[in-house]
Order: sequence, then C-alpha cells, then structure tokens
Amino acid sequence: MIKMDNGSSQHKLVPFLSWIHFGLFFVKHRAIHLFERIRFNMFVAKTSLKLRSTSKKLHVGKDVFIHDGSDISATLYVGDGTRINGPAKIKGHETVRIGNYCAIGDNLRIISTNHKMNYADVQTGLQEMLGIKWADKSKGPIEIGNNVWIGDSVTILPGAKISDGAVIGACSVVTKTIPPFSVAVGIPAKPIKKRFSEEVIKKLLEIRWWDWPLNKIKRNKEFFEIELNNINVNKIDGLIKN
Repeated sequence: MIKMDNGSSQHKLVPFLSWIHFGLFFVKHRAIHLFERIRFNMFVAKTSLKLRSTSKKLHVGKDVFIHDGSDISATLYVGDGTRINGPAKIKGHETVRIGNYCAIGDNLRIISTNHKMNYADVQTGLQEMLGIKWADKSKGPIEIGNNVWIGDSVTILPGAKISDGAVIGACSVVTKTIPPFSVAVGIPAKPIKKRFSEEVIKKLLEIRWWDWPLNKIKRNKEFFEIELNNINVNKIDGLIKN
C-alpha cells in the first residue's frame, strides 16, 4: 500500500491547476475575440444590406467606419473617411450630416429634435395612445463639418452646428454653432481658442483638402506632416501638389 503525503500532493497540484486556469483563460479570451469578429462581420453585412434597402435613413461615403454598437434612428449622412470609433446613439426626426474625415470618440449622443413643452403632456407615448398627431420640436438639421474631432461622451443637441476643423472636448454638450478650427469645451460648449492663425484658417477653408480625391491626398503627404501653428501662410501653396 502506497502512502500519500497530502502536503506534497497539494504542492504539486498548484502549478498544474495554474496551467489549467491559464489554459481556460486563453481559450475564453480567444472565444470572445472570435465571437466579436463574427458579430462585427455580421454587422457589416447587415449594414450593407440595410444601406441598400433603407437608403432614405442612412447614407455613408467611402471608407466609413461606424462602431457596431451604434444605435441610429435619425436620417444620417456620413462623409468619406469618417470614423465613429465607439458606440453612438443618433436619434430624432431631423437630418444629421457629418462631413469627411471626422474623428469621433466613444459614446457620442446626437439628439436631433426635442419634445414640445407647450402642451399639457410632454410624453410621446401618451399622445400616440390618445390618437393625437405628435410633432417634435425642431431647430433644423444638425451639421458636423469636415475633419472635426469629437472627444468621448459628447452630446450634440438640436440645431447645433460644428464647423470644419473644430475640436470638441470630451463630455461637452454642444447647443449652438462652433466656429471653424475652434477648440470648444464645457456645458454648454464654448470656444476657448483657435487651432491656427486667422490667415491659416482662411487658407485651409479655401483649399478644402478634405474634398480632394484620395490619390491627391496621398500625393500630398508632406503637407500633412507639417505643423501649421507657426507656418507662413504663403508657404502652404508651395507644399501642395496637384
């Protein structure tokens, strides 16, 4: 009869159990990764089908990325090269337009219309139950310009306009017009500075590089490598290759 040393056996089991734990963790991690890829690919296929069948609701340009956790019920136009990098919720009954080459962070919220407050009831559900035709309060379409950077957890409210080249700080609430190439932060978002001099801003709005064909953008790598904070505006034309 062989006697077992319980202390020694338990000591030997620890590394063995650790390897099992590591193996299970690795398999779980790979399975989650595979599931996310399958879910993403299904979303892409579903979105492509949706674009063909409900083009009145969602219109996207070339090389657009919209995070698969997004919930879009408003009519939305998205320009070429724009990336919505985290789940976004875009709702309401007004049109939302986003320009070319925008960089949009996580948890974007766009509310394109509001409830009307000049009735006894402010709830859409009750109005519908009573058979009353309900119309949201609109301030016109929401417009986000070209090459706009929007930080994480930004909310954009009805009637807001973010002009070309503007930057919106994280957690800001945009309620009005943000001028071109301004940095805006806060609740409500207010411009705190300009990205460039007025001369450089005027030149960038004139050349509108975001409307160039992709092959022209690629030819002008040098232009995109130059910091424009202190550049002589006259040198910009010399950098651009047609």
